Amino acid sequence: MKCIIYPVVALLVFSLSVDMARAGQTRSRDGELSVKVLKTPPVSVPNLFYQGNRQPLIPSPLFKLPIGAIQPEGWLKTQLDYMADGFTGHLDEISKWCNIKVSAWANSEGEGDYGWEELPYWLRGYTDLGYILHNKRVIDESKRWIDSTLASQDSSGWFGPRVNLTNHDIWPNMLMLFVMRSYYEATGDRRVIPFMTNYFR
Repeated sequence: MKCIIYPVVALLVFSLSVDMARAGQTRSRDGELSVKVLKTPPVSVPNLFYQGNRQPLIPSPLFKLPIGAIQPEGWLKTQLDYMADGFTGHLDEISKWCNIKVSAWANSEGEGDYGWEELPYWLRGYTDLGYILHNKRVIDESKRWIDSTLASQDSSGWFGPRVNLTNHDIWPNMLMLFVMRSYYEATGDRRVIPFMTNYFR
């Protein structure tokens, strides 16, 4: 297997290097080819397609693309399908941390068990996976968790397991906010922005 992989990887790296060099090529007046290497992509011209940093933040040369902006194909799609059909896609069936029947994340009052970071870590990838693959089963299961979390916000803006509030532990909530961001990018659900705004006020 190694005998096949190494030449293929070397060929891919070489091809990528050539393509990158061609992308930065310019011709001088006498027709000679020259290559220009940039430390970072330019930020002087704003990106018209995606929102980047706003003033007073420094402009970012790279952007996080929203969920679904790129659709996987070929080998990558196959691997993601394996994830959805395998361990990642069925973790809620075997993990006590992701059991919606007992989790504090699934309770509108934030009461229950297993209310720390495990569920948000899994749900972040799981939700993204569902929307990237347009996998209805994964999307529906993710949405059950997201709806429960949205419903758990109290008048102070706090959401999720109340034990974390008692312990002054905001880390699990930060992770769940990543889930909400991805969910909003994929759906535009109007509940998300007020939910996040209320949390940060």
